[in-house]
Amino acid sequence: MLRKFALNLRSRLTILTNQLLQDTERARRQARFLEDQIGNFRKKNPLLGLPVCFFSQNDEDQILLSILERIEKHQRPSVFLELGVGNGLENNTIVLLAIGWSGVWVGGQELAFETADSRVTFQRAWVTNDNVSSLVADGLRKRGRSIADVDVASIDLDGNDFHFVKTLFADGLRPAILIIEYNAKFPPPIRFVMDYNPAHTWAWNDYFGASLSSWDDLLTSEGYRLVACNLNGANAFYVDQRYSEKFQDVPSDISQLFIPGTHVSLPRSGHSTSANMLRQLSR
Repeated sequence: MLRKFALNLRSRLTILTNQLLQDTERARRQARFLEDQIGNFRKKNPLLGLPVCFFSQNDEDQILLSILERIEKHQRPSVFLELGVGNGLENNTIVLLAIGWSGVWVGGQELAFETADSRVTFQRAWVTNDNVSSLVADGLRKRGRSIADVDVASIDLDGNDFHFVKTLFADGLRPAILIIEYNAKFPPPIRFVMDYNPAHTWAWNDYFGASLSSWDDLLTSEGYRLVACNLNGANAFYVDQRYSEKFQDVPSDISQLFIPGTHVSLPRSGHSTSANMLRQLSR
């Protein structure tokens, strides 16, 4: 009986070992494929730099800095607006705080640090189309600013973003740079916009937001031009058309700029962001 048990155990170990080897090889092939894909995307668009992240979830902040340099706004501190900032330790506008900007954050999650006497005003609330205008206006008013002063806006609330942006445009939002989350499940020319639902909570599936083509329809009609999608297919970057000449080397075809969702984590530059770091950067 003991010999039979040993043979059975050996057989199971052999099966598990072979499965592990197959999974490892599959992971290696996928990594090589993604590396090749990232290389191809970077060749198409000069705005896509090193595939690393600093304060943002992915490579958004280095793309943002590249765009700011091109439109010559990187040396003059201005005003940002970000909807959907998590706990404040990872988002798209921390890097702007680091270079001296000030602005407003809006979101439903408690921040990991206090913002009193800092360069960022935080409006904590569940955002709907009924309160988004007042939340933004009140936050900017506390800073002695208005919606017309916003130079960079980033919208990522995992659902009703398209509807919020339309509302904010009606309020007079006109940033030089607009960063929006797109639903990468839908490549161009597919159009999709999630029905407005004030109670929507993202369920970690494909039901959220809007396709890149739907965003492009809206934003080009408002005088914006798509210049980049980040490397793992989460966020798109639009600039005001008045800066178009600064991006003549960037493809204008949306299908050339679209990046599908890869759901890979890019390497982070440096250690994880701390609350103490944010307290100092935002002073």
